[in-house]
Amino acid sequence: MTADPRPGQPPRPDLQADAGTPHGRPDGGQTRWVGYVELYGRLLAAAIGQPAGTASPAPNGRPPAGRSPSLHRHVLTGLGHHVAPVPAERAAAGRLVYLDAGVPLTAKAAYLADLVQVAEVDFAATWTDAVTGLAPAVATTPGVDEDRRVGDGAVLASLHHLVRAHGAQATTPGVRLTLIPRLFGPGGEPASLFGRILPTWGLADAAGREPVWVANLLAVAGWQVSDRARAAIIAAQDAESAGRSWGQALSRAAAATLRTSGRQEWDR
Repeated sequence: MTADPRPGQPPRPDLQADAGTPHGRPDGGQTRWVGYVELYGRLLAAAIGQPAGTASPAPNGRPPAGRSPSLHRHVLTGLGHHVAPVPAERAAAGRLVYLDAGVPLTAKAAYLADLVQVAEVDFAATWTDAVTGLAPAVATTPGVDEDRRVGDGAVLASLHHLVRAHGAQATTPGVRLTLIPRLFGPGGEPASLFGRILPTWGLADAAGREPVWVANLLAVAGWQVSDRARAAIIAAQDAESAGRSWGQALSRAAAATLRTSGRQEWDR
């Protein structure tokens, strides 16, 4: 562990700690499965990459015949997959859009894909609302190891969403420079950046009410965190604990990923 200047605080995480290797795949390790946190991050990144309020340009909230919903197409394109037209009966479930493109999802990720597709197609929800509005319903459901993999894309998209929603100049209230910000307040309300992010990933109950380095928390909980994601998390918490704005925390997190070598398959 790297020495930390905050007296009485948990030691700052080591940037070079082993991120671990994927395990517990549904097929014993033969296929690349996309899990919940990875899919959430990729969906959110695709939504954030569009102007605020973007929804699928479709009459009556439905995509034209023979087309997949636009948000999932953006995600698959980002994964390097050509998305062929999907028959209407196959486009009824988000998971099938990914499966037809050769990208199998875990059950938890498939649940998110299905709900997002219903919100986008049947209710013409904006892309951001479709993702962030439904993620809490999925986050608390049981999952497998793939669902607990955190890449740099999920970290940056989650931070970017908060900056977009609250403003780049927003800061964490009550920060003292000698303390790591608490994740949650006395009543369980979010009290910091990652206090808002962790519940959307599905890790709220394990966090407790004490100040904690999120990278350490995820490691203790058995989550797989890529080196780039780890660097981004540490940089964001460093900036937040120094009283920097959320926009600055995002910028420093993004810069940290560029300085970190190595890339896991669930990174951007």
